[in-house]
Amino acid sequence: MSIFTPVNQKRLTNVAVVRMKCHGKRFEIACYQNKVLCWRAGTETDIDEVLQTPTVFSNVSKGQLAPTEDVKKAFGTEDALEVCKRILQKGELQVSERERQVTLDSKFHEIVQLVTEKTVNPETQRPYPLASIEQALRDAHFAIKNHRNSKQQALEAIRLLKESIPIQRAQMKMRIECSAKFYKQLLTDLKALNNMTTSNANTQPATSSSNSLKNSKQNQTGKKSKNKQNKENSSDLNEENATNESSAQSSSQPITGADSLVVENDEVNGTECEIILLIDPGLIKKVQETVLSVCKGQAVCDVVSLKETVEGDEIIT
Repeated sequence: MSIFTPVNQKRLTNVAVVRMKCHGKRFEIACYQNKVLCWRAGTETDIDEVLQTPTVFSNVSKGQLAPTEDVKKAFGTEDALEVCKRILQKGELQVSERERQVTLDSKFHEIVQLVTEKTVNPETQRPYPLASIEQALRDAHFAIKNHRNSKQQALEAIRLLKESIPIQRAQMKMRIECSAKFYKQLLTDLKALNNMTTSNANTQPATSSSNSLKNSKQNQTGKKSKNKQNKENSSDLNEENATNESSAQSSSQPITGADSLVVENDEVNGTECEIILLIDPGLIKKVQETVLSVCKGQAVCDVVSLKETVEGDEIIT
């Protein structure tokens, strides 16, 4: 007849198991759910709030404790709390399929929310509905990575969506106040900054296409007919890129979508001037550096609006 006592058996329920293999042995610790990720992110610092018990197991589900000799051989210490911290930091978190799916769904909805907040339709300057962004990401087969930051994945999602729907980052409104003597030079440098960013946006697709053509030629050196076709496609692409660059230079309006800058309003009042800009969020640091360089620190840059969109009802005719 078996005797079950607290000494030879530990019964733990509703636990999150963190597992680690070391020196051919398996070690496990029992933690509270949703606390392991908080500990790894640094938001939880109390180890007692993470561990259900400061004990090292060989099998949590069976309540089997790890032999002290194996623990010392694998980790070089018999301090159970120290070993638990190492396993907690580097071990593999065991979760059920349902819990994993719930976490991925939560991450996906968070990314959709971020994309909706950061983007607009360039044709109407209005944000997309959540349902439209969600469906577009599903159609594009966007893969969620649970271990990565949601903001980084939202930026990747925006780049992916540009291939299927008209979408761009919502521009920010910035106000610059400086002395009138810097007015002309500042406008010149801001225009040069905009031309530089738009030209980079135009040349990037051409570079990627030429790289892909180069790789295809290397992979198909033995096929003359395909090499000939690639050269024809390359010449067509070069002509198309040259046409796009010439049209962009002839147009007075900056290209929207990539890093862009638009002077919405500029006014000179006596010895002071005020410039209102619409800029892509990725350009804010470059604009601040330009203003600091031209005005030698004698200027004020304020962000008026983090997201410039069209409000109100839309009339459909």
